Amino acid sequence: MINPPNILILKSRFDANDISNFNNFDIICFEGAKLAADIIKEYSLKEKKLVIFHQNQNDLLAANWKELGICQHVVITKKAQNILVSAGYNDVKIIQPGIDLEFFIFRDQLSEEKTFGYVGGITPEKRFADIACAAREIGFPLKVMSLEDESKFAELPKDDGANIDLEFLNCTDGTRREAYSTMRVCINFTDDGFGEKSLSLIEAMASGVPVITTSAGLAADICVNEYNSLIVPFGDFIALKSAMRRLIYDTELCEKLRKNAWETVKNLNKNKNEIENRRILKKIHYGLLPLVSVIIPYTQERQSVVDKILDAYRAQTYPNIELKPIVDMTGKYSLALIRNQAAIESDGEILIFNDSRIVPENDAVEKFVRRILVDEKVDLNSPKRLNNSKLWFFGNKGCEKKDFVENFSAITRENYLRAGGCNLMIDRYGGMSQELRERFGWIGFTFIFCQEAKAKPIISSHKNASRRADIIASKFKLWQMGFIKK
Repeated sequence: MINPPNILILKSRFDANDISNFNNFDIICFEGAKLAADIIKEYSLKEKKLVIFHQNQNDLLAANWKELGICQHVVITKKAQNILVSAGYNDVKIIQPGIDLEFFIFRDQLSEEKTFGYVGGITPEKRFADIACAAREIGFPLKVMSLEDESKFAELPKDDGANIDLEFLNCTDGTRREAYSTMRVCINFTDDGFGEKSLSLIEAMASGVPVITTSAGLAADICVNEYNSLIVPFGDFIALKSAMRRLIYDTELCEKLRKNAWETVKNLNKNKNEIENRRILKKIHYGLLPLVSVIIPYTQERQSVVDKILDAYRAQTYPNIELKPIVDMTGKYSLALIRNQAAIESDGEILIFNDSRIVPENDAVEKFVRRILVDEKVDLNSPKRLNNSKLWFFGNKGCEKKDFVENFSAITRENYLRAGGCNLMIDRYGGMSQELRERFGWIGFTFIFCQEAKAKPIISSHKNASRRADIIASKFKLWQMGFIKK
């Protein structure tokens, strides 16, 4: 990002007290509504872009957010979104939480131990005492994974407390996976309005542990009774006990629930969550301007030239640019792979491909962007839409050639990826542009010369013996593929 936003994320009042000057930040994010209400009232933040990442349903309307200047609400569940929208707030986005799915691995076998499991704090709304009582009455131990002090469990009735296994009390992150592997069933009996994030629910489902839950928080959006979980009514002890007894004995039901549960949570990846958070903050910072990702593959010997290209993009009249220079260390012709990977990892709505020997003029990005907009004459600070027609624009490199070459070109990211990007089979120089022309043209794309988007080649392309051999091999491969008829 050429001008990345300075973002402050506040998780507690301590974080706010530690900041002497809010003016250093473009966006201030609050993890929690009450924290946001307190800090905004205490400090003058009217000139800042303010975002709340809501953690609970019971304080969603803790203040008049319009008066306090909140520009974006981020929630976890549909219920939270509906509460805010019903109260007149329209800037509400759902971003579901994620976990490390490489760490929490689905186990092949259901635990042979007949044990119940509980994960989380011991708070009134989580009804831990009811779970402990039900486990003792059924006659199997309750394993607890929690950060609570052991004294917290002394408040339970003596027999219930004696049935609790505290082996994983205060366990480290490294042993969390082991803890789930010892649970036959994981239980969430949280009251309505709480348990918004439900990370332990996702962890258990990803680990292959059958779950019993209420429809609290995220569970209301991802859990389906008798399909991927057993859902019990809020506060219904009899229903809870019945569900616990069913799963401790019914192996077939357990297998069904845990396999469907994994299918449910396999996309709740922490990396996805982080990218969604990053993208929404970028959108808030730049408002109506589409983000442009400039992809510049290069080899190490062209570093000095690429530095000039990067300087040219930093001097652009269009401000919302994400630079993605990617050095190719493979020693092979990996252009297709690098472009595709960069496109996948980009946040931009528009992609510009720039060869490592071409320097753009300072208004080239703006010229490309205007051609991709539905109305290319629109004020860039007014509402606008991208033209999602099958169009690929290529720029003016100061020569008379008008045939499409992608090495200085612009296309919407959605169109590029949906059409399959660059072809990995083109693994030698000399066939990339022709293959793209043939394949994208075959599926209905139009290639448009954008004469006003100008660039200047600063390194000549010479056909040495190696380059000529590559061209011969690439043309032969294109003929084999049917792209060359003669």
